[in-house]
Amino acid sequence: MSKQRKKLTPEFYTIMKQRYGFRSNEVYNEWGEHSLPEVMDHEINELENKDILDTLGVETFEEAIAKVKKFYQREDLSELRCVWLAANPEDVYEMYTDKTKDSWSTIYDIEVQPTFMLLSDIGKEGCLFGYEEV
Repeated sequence: MSKQRKKLTPEFYTIMKQRYGFRSNEVYNEWGEHSLPEVMDHEINELENKDILDTLGVETFEEAIAKVKKFYQREDLSELRCVWLAANPEDVYEMYTDKTKDSWSTIYDIEVQPTFMLLSDIGKEGCLFGYEEV
């Protein structure tokens, strides 16, 4: 059963307008190492976070997976990955680094790819995008 999608934040629109977002690997692994189905399962079922469901406008994990399958027009999602991006380096520094002098050097940008699908938008804390490597 579909529900109304939540309103997207200014940070999402900033990422889309500039066509890139920022991240650091200080807290999380390298980008490209996160399996989309595993992250969605962890966020929705283990942590009981609702932001993916709210962003996709669905009620359940199964409905969220169905939306991803429809978007990518594929049943097997094992090759899909996901990445957290923030709209600016300052938000990454505040949310996702150890806040040391050297933390600034760990922040880098990633270009938004045509295969990116928005999975979660939590404002200054960032956006979770699914993607298919091309």
